[in-house]
Amino acid sequence: MKGFILEDAKSWETAIRNKQVMNVNIELQECGTNKVPYIIEKCITYIQLHALKTEGIYRLSGSISVVKRLTLMFNQDAANVRLSFDECSDVHAVASLLKQYLRQLPEPLLTNELYNDFISNSYEVSDEAHNDKMYRYQDLLQMLPDINYNSLRYIILHLNQIIKEADKNKMTLRNISLLFGPILLSKGNTVDQALLNQEYSVLSDILTYFQWLFNVDDNELKVLENMQDGFKKLQEAQEENDRLKAQGPVNISSMQVPIHVESNEDQMKRLIHSKEDVLTLAMNIGDKKLVVKENYVVAKLSQFRSTSLGLQGYLHYSKNDSKTWKKNMFVDVKNGNVKVFSKKGSSKEDENIAIHETMLYMGLELKKKPPAKYGFSLLIKDNEKFETRYFSTDNEVEVDMFVATILSIRYPTGLWTQINSIEGENEETVTLAESENHWGRQSIAFSEITSKVQDIPELFIFELF
Repeated sequence: MKGFILEDAKSWETAIRNKQVMNVNIELQECGTNKVPYIIEKCITYIQLHALKTEGIYRLSGSISVVKRLTLMFNQDAANVRLSFDECSDVHAVASLLKQYLRQLPEPLLTNELYNDFISNSYEVSDEAHNDKMYRYQDLLQMLPDINYNSLRYIILHLNQIIKEADKNKMTLRNISLLFGPILLSKGNTVDQALLNQEYSVLSDILTYFQWLFNVDDNELKVLENMQDGFKKLQEAQEENDRLKAQGPVNISSMQVPIHVESNEDQMKRLIHSKEDVLTLAMNIGDKKLVVKENYVVAKLSQFRSTSLGLQGYLHYSKNDSKTWKKNMFVDVKNGNVKVFSKKGSSKEDENIAIHETMLYMGLELKKKPPAKYGFSLLIKDNEKFETRYFSTDNEVEVDMFVATILSIRYPTGLWTQINSIEGENEETVTLAESENHWGRQSIAFSEITSKVQDIPELFIFELF
């Protein structure tokens, strides 16, 4: 790497280094919606979905070559890595990757500074002193840096899900404590057997009393259970799909079912992109629900499929923190942005929205009292929260044209793609200009399974709350 000056070169080197995940300080790493590093979030999501009941999960080692490929993927672009069973069927490799990542952190998750305090608090005490011991644990956990605390909490909730299935996976509280105690406290570097025993005890205590220590209420546990039930339905649907494949070729993978996010109270809905992590989304879905049903996008938007990535028109416009609507604003979609002006030709922008930072919902919140019948909403991530922008008009066709254009820009390689396999298989991508069936790809896959997909308006719904 060559920079104009030494400081520039060092800055670029630091930026590239911090993009990696292995052997990089955890506070420098990119985080997902759960405020934990992407590699933790995505590995746990995968295991929750595919390996919760797998015998020896986290105890047995996975393929070294697969772990190396996964490591390379996460080091290159952790945010956009997609782990699915179709791409990686070696569940033990994913588990091995997570353990390797935690071991290779420059500092253990529970930190060197607090190591002696955790160890000294782990010794057995009388019943009378038990509460004091737990309060001390809670104080120590609160002393962790935020990203360490959030990551530990995320891991502990997951490990408790593993332990609940111990009759099938054989991973009891003791087995998990023996594996993860040293990893989380000393990265497995402790050689003193007496200290090792106390590392086991620390994790055993945290796992046993996690609900109180991390303030996990019953509702949060219920959400986790409901999600597992929902994903069990997905797996059952995939098994049925496999059965149908035996009767004839069907071009559909486990993640090519059309899953929508829909509001319980309003008319807002959107189709989940093929690269989105469904479990991560479900953890942060709020009062919405996931619905598996025929692809509503196909009929509405296929006629507006185009290679053109620009559109202009007049729409009513409002923000989430505004009680009023700005009527007949000039909206210009081009160069990857949605720009809003008070009138055509104006040089002053009311809004400039980067499309790649948005999620598009069909429909509007009813409480906004839209001035027109049709519309769409853009959710914009602003630090740790989302802002919403609303667009409305009496012309349904105009709404569909704007939606088609924005989605074309947001997902230039297509809404539904075969993700490149880590085993090195060729990537298959269907772009807007290449296929007449692009917009309806998922619905077409369903049509190959049943001749009357219209008779299945909703296959099942995941109610999360």
